[in-house]
Amino acid sequence: MKGRRIVLWCVLGGSLGVLGVGWAVWMMVRPSAPEVPDPVGRWAGGTAAVELLPDGRVGSALVPARVCSVGSVDREQSTEIEGRWKKAVLDDVGPGVYVAATRKDGSGSCRFWLTAEENGKDLWVLVSQGFAMKKD
Repeated sequence: MKGRRIVLWCVLGGSLGVLGVGWAVWMMVRPSAPEVPDPVGRWAGGTAAVELLPDGRVGSALVPARVCSVGSVDREQSTEIEGRWKKAVLDDVGPGVYVAATRKDGSGSCRFWLTAEENGKDLWVLVSQGFAMKKD
């Protein structure tokens, strides 16, 4: 009985060791998520204009009403928002900026993803739900 326990513990310890080494190797060689370039600044395009502040807040911002949760008579009409943003990477979309905000008139929340498109070295356009913004 004692011999079986020793063998069982050896097998368990060896398995954990192999898993640990495998995990460490995978962490070193796995492809890293693409870095999101610095989006801080004022972005504008069409009826949209968003200021992304360095502290993660959304400054002055107008977005099409369709990106907010509450319907609007004119979904293309601009609505003023306030909230926060963060850089992130979505597996099926890639690098970008996630904005979680509320309408300043208190009539609903606005959560949307801005896909970051680059020209090879810097961020040059943010795209979301049918509108594109370029950095001013």
